[in-house]
Amino acid sequence: MAGISRIARRGGHLLPFGADHMDLFGYWNGIDRSGNESYREGTVHSFLAYYLGMEIFARAVRTSPIVPYESGKYTMLLFLVLGIIISSRRSKSALVGWTMLLLSIPGLLVERDMVDYRDIVFNYVGLLNLCLAIIYFSYVFLTRKELINIFRLCIYSIVPLLVSITLKTPDFEDVTFTLSASFDTTGGFGSNQVSTILSLGFTLIGFCYLTNQRLFNNNWVAIGLFCLFFFRGLLTFSRGGVMAGVLVLLLVFIGRMIYPIKAKIRRSTLGWTIAIFVGLFGIAVYANKLTNNLLLLRYQGETTGTLLGRKEKNISVITSGRWDVFLSDLEIWSDNFFFGVGPGMSSRIRESFLGERVVAHVEVSRLLSEHGLMGFFISVIMLMLPVVQFFRCRQNYGKLLKLCLFGLAIFTSFHSAMRTNITPFLYGLATFSVIYDFNWARLRRYLIHRKSTHPARVESYGG
Repeated sequence: MAGISRIARRGGHLLPFGADHMDLFGYWNGIDRSGNESYREGTVHSFLAYYLGMEIFARAVRTSPIVPYESGKYTMLLFLVLGIIISSRRSKSALVGWTMLLLSIPGLLVERDMVDYRDIVFNYVGLLNLCLAIIYFSYVFLTRKELINIFRLCIYSIVPLLVSITLKTPDFEDVTFTLSASFDTTGGFGSNQVSTILSLGFTLIGFCYLTNQRLFNNNWVAIGLFCLFFFRGLLTFSRGGVMAGVLVLLLVFIGRMIYPIKAKIRRSTLGWTIAIFVGLFGIAVYANKLTNNLLLLRYQGETTGTLLGRKEKNISVITSGRWDVFLSDLEIWSDNFFFGVGPGMSSRIRESFLGERVVAHVEVSRLLSEHGLMGFFISVIMLMLPVVQFFRCRQNYGKLLKLCLFGLAIFTSFHSAMRTNITPFLYGLATFSVIYDFNWARLRRYLIHRKSTHPARVESYGG
């Protein structure tokens, strides 16, 4: 909340609420001094942005049951539903979210045994939040400055986790690095989730520099956080999050060459681009040296067994068993083609294939096994919507933004499914409408009365 309040004070009209409007729940009863609906909606997505990192932080410091382990899913569900209810706007893009939501319902009706509400929350609420996020953000209009404030909130929320794992990590000389995920460098918490949220931090900072946007007044703050997020992400020895972030930055870099934001690239922008990738390489070299070359071997897919010759290096070993989980999901789908086995049941049935209960890491395969043919349609929509909206987008900045948000959301779902709110939030955020040149007075009248001509050129990502 301190982060939200700070941005509200400094940003003034950049966010639709001010420092004196920090009561997050009073407006649900219609209390709004300005009469501006955007104030209430702004509170919704600003709070959700700030809770992205706080969700992982709460898990890492083990606040459950005071703060439930899945508090992020509950909070996102509540705020998205309230945000949709209070919004009087309508958008054709919301039909995509409603369609995905309806397609997910048959899977809930499948008769199943040995499943409790925790399985439903863990496996279904993430998908539900994704559908609601698409619906909610299709109603949202944001300026580029407001978008930067949302990015800033995301980064502020990751800083407490960064400080926590830094303080809990022993001296590197005392850490025994192996060719598996490291818990010593993540404060004893799951390295996959820590790596995922840290990658969000350095990816957003890198995107802002690649698109010539200032995230903080002091460049050294951004540079320092960028380096720390990436360095600590590497030391988790969890490859998925770091690789997703680096791939997204590469996509944005290539996209900027094809779709330049300005006719002439500034020297400063080109310099920062070179600095970003040189910095990534330099940090990776230092981290590899710190771990006695084990980091490089980890990213090459080596394990202790492959180095000793006891195990063959194949795609299953390289992916830490995720390929076997993916294949088992396909086999479960082939046996339950139309309606799947229902949310939460795939991990139980997988015991007969792998000999142990393993949850899915790839959201697409989980949708197939647990939702059947409906899950296939949901997966097609989920993967094709970014492509359709990318080519419909007329502004080059919008194309680059879509590459970043959609890319990181989908790549995260490939290695961490819906364990965190990153995929639902970023995927939904990518469908908002960005406002370019506009007049504030006319915008206020438009939001209140919906009768005047829209005061801006609006690039609708939802088509």
